[in-house]
Amino acid sequence: MKLRVIADPHIGDKSDTDDFIGEEVFLEFLNDTDRNGFQLVILGDICERWQSLFYWIFKKYKRVWDKLASMYPTPLFILGNHDSDRKGKHTGHILKKKYGLDSSYELIYHGILFIHGHQFDRYNRQGAVIGWLTAKVGGFIESHIYPDIDKDFIKFRRYIQPKKSIVNYPREVAMYAKRKGVKTAVFGHTHEKCAKKYFGNMDVLNPGCLVNGHFDYLEFQNEKREQKEWKK
Repeated sequence: MKLRVIADPHIGDKSDTDDFIGEEVFLEFLNDTDRNGFQLVILGDICERWQSLFYWIFKKYKRVWDKLASMYPTPLFILGNHDSDRKGKHTGHILKKKYGLDSSYELIYHGILFIHGHQFDRYNRQGAVIGWLTAKVGGFIESHIYPDIDKDFIKFRRYIQPKKSIVNYPREVAMYAKRKGVKTAVFGHTHEKCAKKYFGNMDVLNPGCLVNGHFDYLEFQNEKREQKEWKK
């Protein structure tokens, strides 16, 4: 087994609201992943649909999508909350129509549960409005008033978020993975790296994100597992 796992690239439209790590560095990573025979797993929020239109996301980053479609083994696409618009159309529909690529909201592969994690977030799960509205307002502020609002919001949200709304994502993922009968689970959504143990021998991991200057990923080679950062 040779896997590289990334989460939350939030590929946008190259406007001021686009926090994606960048086209050139991402293509370098994809080429290296492909050349070295790793299968790529993208753990949700592949696109930033809440602040961009699919037309521009796929047009502006055509080289990225073309490269993803050409990779072997074929990448595994897990969908997140930012991959859907309010009408239910999601990144998976575009990937299937344009490139014939499949996607899912969760997947057990090589005995590992891959899931984005928004399913455990009351404000961002399927059909929720508050998370979507926050992203819309944040996008407007980012474009017209204060371009670094995303970075500062992530930095201070733990101090301003009501305690009752704070979710212990690793624990929620672990409980879900236990019901699924797996010993390893990898999730995204939080943009924060994580490696925790539950129930004695269950590993719950989060690779980090690919926004606001971060380029984090997990690498699996047989029994070896490493948390890495792609150096630009």
